[in-house]
Amino acid sequence: MLAANPTAPPRRVVLAAEIPADQVKLDARDREPARVLVTAAIPIDTLVSAHVDDTVAAQDVRAAAEALDAADSGDEDARFAVDGAEGHELGWYASQELSYLAE
Repeated sequence: MLAANPTAPPRRVVLAAEIPADQVKLDARDREPARVLVTAAIPIDTLVSAHVDDTVAAQDVRAAAEALDAADSGDEDARFAVDGAEGHELGWYASQELSYLAE
């Protein structure tokens, strides 16, 4: 998504929600065995946490987004760029802190 929108803030964001198991189906496209497809809208009140990059990771995240396709094709230099972003730990925010992320 970041590669498709170069003006987006270069941060990785993972949202965790409590939803019923019947609203999640396996979707192992692109050799991603843990990939899932959520089959219903997720109400905001089901979010339990967010994991977000700190702003210091921005340059590495942008480089990784731009290099991802090449890395998936086996380019070692591109893989190095992707690994640079993966070296940054995501900050953890509880559900009651999510409004601060939007500010």
